[in-house]
Amino acid sequence: MSDILIAATGGIGYWAQVAEPESLLEKVRSRTPIESIRLTDQEDSSKAHTVTLDDVARGLSLLSSGTLNYSNMGYSETPARLRALDKSDGDDSDYDASDADAIVQAAIFGKVVYG
Repeated sequence: MSDILIAATGGIGYWAQVAEPESLLEKVRSRTPIESIRLTDQEDSSKAHTVTLDDVARGLSLLSSGTLNYSNMGYSETPARLRALDKSDGDDSDYDASDADAIVQAAIFGKVVYG
């Protein structure tokens, strides 16, 4: 799940940013487990969200179960890919920053708000 959290940082740039990017980068470089990231809204930095691994699991479940409608135009069979991702903790599925972005949005907002 931490890989999804890291991938999301590449997909969220149009609506949010990592609050402490240097700290996150240092954790990635040192292979320190990443349990959460703090995001701030691009337009209003007073709006902040801390996203944990449990949040990622919840967002992934919402998308993989079909509770929320989401399709990544870069891939076919988005729901099936996300179900495989959910079942294998990311080891048995293709996903990209757009998928990770949608997972984080589902975790924060309960729906895909942007894009």
